[in-house]
Amino acid sequence: MTISLLKPMFLLLALAIPFLWWRAKSLATSQKWIRSLVFAFLILALANPVVKTREPHEHLIVILDQSASLPQESLVHGGDRLRTILAQAKGTTKKTIIVLGGRFSDASLADEVIYLNDKESDLGAALDIAAFKLQTDVAGSVLVISDGESTKANWGDAVLELSQRHIPVHCIELKSRQGDLYPSRLKFSTELRVGQPCAGFAEVVGARGGVELTIAEEGKIVQTLKNQVPDAQGRIHFVVEPKEAGFRKFTVSLVGNDDVDGNNSLSQLMAVNDPKKVLYLGSRVLGGAQALGELVGPGFEVSAPGPQGAVSFAHFDLVVVDDLPAARFTEVQQERLLEAARTAGTGILVSGGPASFGPGGYQSSPLSDVLPVRFLQKEEKKDPSTSLVIIIDTSGSMGRTRVQLAKEVARLAMRRLLPHDKVGIVEFYGAKRWAAPLQPASNAIEIQRALNRLQAGGGTVIMPAIEEAYYGLQNVNTRYKHVLVLTDGGVESGAFEPLIRKMAERGVNTSTVLLGPRAHNDFLVNLSQWGKGRFYAVPNRFNLPEILLKQPTSSRLPAYRQGSFAVKADGRAYWWGDIDPESVPPVSGFVELKLRPGAEAPLRVAQGESPLVATWMTGRSRVTILSTEPLGPGTASWKNWAGYGQFLAHLFSRTARPSHNAVTYELARDGNRVTVMAKQILPDGAAPKARYLEGSSWKPLVFHERASGLRVAELAWKNSDEFRVITGSSHRLLLAKGEKDDVELQVSPTERLDLALLASDCGGQFESTAAAPISLTYSEAQGPWGLQFLAPWCFLLALLTYIFDVFNRRRDRLLR
Repeated sequence: MTISLLKPMFLLLALAIPFLWWRAKSLATSQKWIRSLVFAFLILALANPVVKTREPHEHLIVILDQSASLPQESLVHGGDRLRTILAQAKGTTKKTIIVLGGRFSDASLADEVIYLNDKESDLGAALDIAAFKLQTDVAGSVLVISDGESTKANWGDAVLELSQRHIPVHCIELKSRQGDLYPSRLKFSTELRVGQPCAGFAEVVGARGGVELTIAEEGKIVQTLKNQVPDAQGRIHFVVEPKEAGFRKFTVSLVGNDDVDGNNSLSQLMAVNDPKKVLYLGSRVLGGAQALGELVGPGFEVSAPGPQGAVSFAHFDLVVVDDLPAARFTEVQQERLLEAARTAGTGILVSGGPASFGPGGYQSSPLSDVLPVRFLQKEEKKDPSTSLVIIIDTSGSMGRTRVQLAKEVARLAMRRLLPHDKVGIVEFYGAKRWAAPLQPASNAIEIQRALNRLQAGGGTVIMPAIEEAYYGLQNVNTRYKHVLVLTDGGVESGAFEPLIRKMAERGVNTSTVLLGPRAHNDFLVNLSQWGKGRFYAVPNRFNLPEILLKQPTSSRLPAYRQGSFAVKADGRAYWWGDIDPESVPPVSGFVELKLRPGAEAPLRVAQGESPLVATWMTGRSRVTILSTEPLGPGTASWKNWAGYGQFLAHLFSRTARPSHNAVTYELARDGNRVTVMAKQILPDGAAPKARYLEGSSWKPLVFHERASGLRVAELAWKNSDEFRVITGSSHRLLLAKGEKDDVELQVSPTERLDLALLASDCGGQFESTAAAPISLTYSEAQGPWGLQFLAPWCFLLALLTYIFDVFNRRRDRLLR
């Protein structure tokens, strides 16, 4: 308790009290004190004194679960425990009861009763109300009487606030239903699309042993799964393939060991999107678009360009360039395709055989710059076979020095030969003789021995030796034929020109070597010119020439390889889905390529690691290559592969433009409120567009920017009606959100509040059927401040003192 003065300036009047003593000199001292006391009370009353006090106060808020999910015995037990606790509370304690999903018969026991939705047990909303109603200056306590099952898992913020304010939350756990089998959630892992298998699951509660699960689309059963056992998360998985586009209602039903009927089916309105639009560009296969469409299934609408040829690539989700030569796909068309990929996110799939990639002429093309692979063009060097006949002059004019020089030149010439070449040696010394007949150049030892045996002596007669060499080369089958004449130039005259020219016409070239210090010899020069060979001058052993007998060539090996090639798969699940990567058969043909850094290859050729499938993201679109023909000889071995169509469909789906390429949409409902959030993926992305169905007409949704790249549209909606919205400008994405028919009887286990953990976190007590009854505690907050004004009491004291003064002065007269 504290005392304060609201008008303390009036205390200055107390300075006048001594003046009263000075003016009343004739009065007795007792009278002076009494009158001073009267003035003091009056001055204190004018200063308006107040007393501040706290009034202790407690507030108990009880959350009572009376929802349909509780059995009758739990409802009775919860009501009895509440009556007992209310009877034990102090009379000054304020009592508030929040009832979930029903009514409380003894509402008169509380100061306030709040009823929430009859069909729900929203514990999060009840805790929010409790936190709001408990004032910060009041000693509060929260009591939760429930089984913990909530139709919404939205209690996080309320629990955090109660914990931070140190408000104890006490919990009495009620027994939930036993032996009730029901589906609590129906969900699909990806967007639904016509003709495409989509995985989903039903969350099952209360399954005892195997159950029978039935999936229906618009009331028509599309799949029945028997003897299904839920996994560790309580889920039964299935795969559906929608038959029609639009808003479709899917229903799952359960049959099994069930003690409670009426909640064994769960329906969900889902949006089934149109097939993805695929443009097929190819020239190798007649009717390729139709054949490819039949292979990948109805999930894709595959079409070829019309007769006019001009198409808008941005209109399609995927463009397939299949074995199309660059000559028929101009750079202007390629640039238009890349522009659609950059601006609209159109996916690109390049596939094919001998007319695609490098073999198709795409080197340095605009398309090659965005592909996840580099083109390989291996070259094979060829050293053509050659037959060489060396004619060596061993006449007397050659002497020892020139013969040795001729041998060294011959050795140099033979070193250039390979094992598949042939070589022979003819000597002339007035007569001609085969020193070494024509034989493979690999017989180096025999040829060297024959060369070493040559000695100078005799006359110089060269014509017969050339004829002998010519005749010897007639029956040799090699790419090149060459005659090399080694002499000092002193030869006889004769009809050399007709012979040499005839030899040249029949593919036998003649070269000449002048041995010795003579710088030039017109005869030998003419021989080499007539024979289409070369002339060499070798004055000494320090000027030995490089004899050119043939010109090695190189040729490009074909990049497209045929045969049977085993493949190796990357086992990451997001590329294969339900397909077994080990089931891919060997491929019959492929184009050799090299993976670029940053790209991934889900499928490779086992030998050489050449990518068979490679992919990467470029900007907002995906580019994928298939280095074989999807419909040609390259995949002949895949025709009997049961998963081939599914493999191609998965490849198309992963590469095609996603529905949320520019904007992602999220739809949420909270009672009678619908919120649509649009998040722009790229800063320059298109503004969100959406329409919702009201009655029989579609109306535009109005988005308001909440943050950079985030726009939100909100509107009121009847709780019982489904909300349907189409987003985007081309109906690429559909969304639907409706409420379950019986929310309370199909609560998901993931939306169950752990009451024991709640009590522990908030400093409360927990009571179960086997535990001792709880004793409520309150937070340590004091009551609100109260003010008591003392001015009237001061005026009263002043009046009473004044009356006592009058009585004191007239006391003698009154007593007579």
